[in-house]
Amino acid sequence: MSSNAYSATLKPDPWLRILVLTVGRLLFAAGLALILTLPLDVVVRASGSALWLALGVYELSRLQRGFASCRAVRLRCDGSVEVWCRGEKWLAGRLSSGSVVLENLAWLRLRLDSGPLILELFRGAARDCDDWRRLQVIWRHTGGALERRDEAANMLPPQQK
Repeated sequence: MSSNAYSATLKPDPWLRILVLTVGRLLFAAGLALILTLPLDVVVRASGSALWLALGVYELSRLQRGFASCRAVRLRCDGSVEVWCRGEKWLAGRLSSGSVVLENLAWLRLRLDSGPLILELFRGAARDCDDWRRLQVIWRHTGGALERRDEAANMLPPQQK
């Protein structure tokens, strides 16, 4: 097999999506409850609650839009990413910092070249799934390079980014 053809294709699990959305909503509600119980003036609590509400609605809707558009993710050995989208086509993208791949879980932050950020939680086992095993190998080679690339980009002056 050519190294250029080496890739891992992962399909999102609907139950993991439900879990992520449920935990997000619960944390959002807990944050709102915390803001409302702070010993501050009513105006400060109201404005903090309104800001938290706007941020929570924005983040949860962005997460749901990403879930709705992503049908599958393909990671290649060179670190490039393709996302099979709702329009029945593969769109190019890249891994973003904050992605984590563990033995049985992976949290991937993907930025499409067209702009949107997609967050996905995947699970798998290397013994049962060839694509999961390939993901583990690809991550060993590209995961560290991703973090070094992001650190280097953060050190550049803003006009060079």
